[in-house]
Amino acid sequence: MKIEWMKLENFHGFREKEITFHPQFTVLVGDNASGKTAVLEGVSVAIGEYANQLIQNYNDKREIELEEVRLQKYQHDEIPTLEPQFPVYVKYGFKIHDRHIDSLLIKEKAYGHAKTFIDKMDLYLAANELLAKVSTGEQIEIPIFSFFKTSRLWSQEESTSKDHHSPGSRFEGYRNYLNPNANESYFTKWFIQMSIAEIRRREPLKVLESVRRAIVSCMCKLGVQKIDYDPLRNEIQVFLENGEQIPFRLLSDGYRNTMGLVADIAHRMAVLNPFLEDHLQTPGIVLIDELDLHLHPKWQRHIVEDLKTTFPNVQFIVTTHSPFVVQSLEEGELRVLDEDIVVKDVPPSTYVNKSVEDVSEHVMGVDLPQRSEKLQELYESTKHYYLLLDRLNDTQEPELREQLNAEISKTKHRIDELDSLFSDNVAFHAILELERLRLLRGANNETD
Repeated sequence: MKIEWMKLENFHGFREKEITFHPQFTVLVGDNASGKTAVLEGVSVAIGEYANQLIQNYNDKREIELEEVRLQKYQHDEIPTLEPQFPVYVKYGFKIHDRHIDSLLIKEKAYGHAKTFIDKMDLYLAANELLAKVSTGEQIEIPIFSFFKTSRLWSQEESTSKDHHSPGSRFEGYRNYLNPNANESYFTKWFIQMSIAEIRRREPLKVLESVRRAIVSCMCKLGVQKIDYDPLRNEIQVFLENGEQIPFRLLSDGYRNTMGLVADIAHRMAVLNPFLEDHLQTPGIVLIDELDLHLHPKWQRHIVEDLKTTFPNVQFIVTTHSPFVVQSLEEGELRVLDEDIVVKDVPPSTYVNKSVEDVSEHVMGVDLPQRSEKLQELYESTKHYYLLLDRLNDTQEPELREQLNAEISKTKHRIDELDSLFSDNVAFHAILELERLRLLRGANNETD
């Protein structure tokens, strides 16, 4: 199951926004408030129209919420007001197996449920067909859906769900799918619980094997060789290629959070499709907000490839602020958002095999990334200084000359402050300062 396109109207901050998606990996970039997270929320609404027919917990159902309606500001004399704009549209197109399903979800007023209109084929029919086959025990694949929000990085809530090795419906794999607990405490408790169950059964648990394999596959480039439970210490140990053995709790935030995310995906796959020989082949859609959070730049360079390799049939849609992530992408995987448009087709030549500076400047809109702000200020101040000297040479008016000399003195003082930060050669710095003084004296002497 893949989402092919989506159009949003009056949703979050969008008056109107249309976007297409790569079938395997789509990366959204843009300034803050450009709407990257809102696009993910729109996709979660589209997924919800299908998943709502399958899940049994009402708290996991997804609809257009009132707080997601775009607000329009109006000025009435001195009093501004914010008015919700209706109707709200979420239009989208899915590909389920070889069938294309286009749907339109409309919220027409503040209260009541949104209405769904189907253009080509009944979305509910596709979901109900799946539900009927699963209920009779047919071994049919259920797609995974998950939305990892930024709150995953600091949420440490304890899971209230039942033991994961207890029998239950395959659709338990959708529990909390829109805000999964991909955090340290949840992952640690689950992994230890399953490891103890495995020891008692005296045979491997397929779900635990899938989680172990997913973590190693996604993190092998970082030197992770194995992850396992140590019953003597009653904690999870991570084994590295160099022979080190590190307790999971002592790993960095980036390691722990990514392991939790990968484990959550793998675990859901095993619950949804327990009959598969390789759970990690499960298809579906996974949303990740700010993929690069807590990841070292070295890891940001290959996290996209790691996820694609570990979960080859998942369609990932993620946001990022990292030029290293953008640098690693292939043709068709990048979408650039700004306040007005979505740039649908970003030429690969803009980011493939380009330097971080090129990506930062031409894709992410960072001015002069090669220079620090202070170095750029030094450049501008120095240029301004010599322009002031030219003006001083060209004028004979005493009042203007006095103003120019005052501004020259102020600019020279700032140049000296900045120049000293970047000068490795103190003698050369002193020579430059004397040269500026010489030019200034010359400008003043010529007009006396």
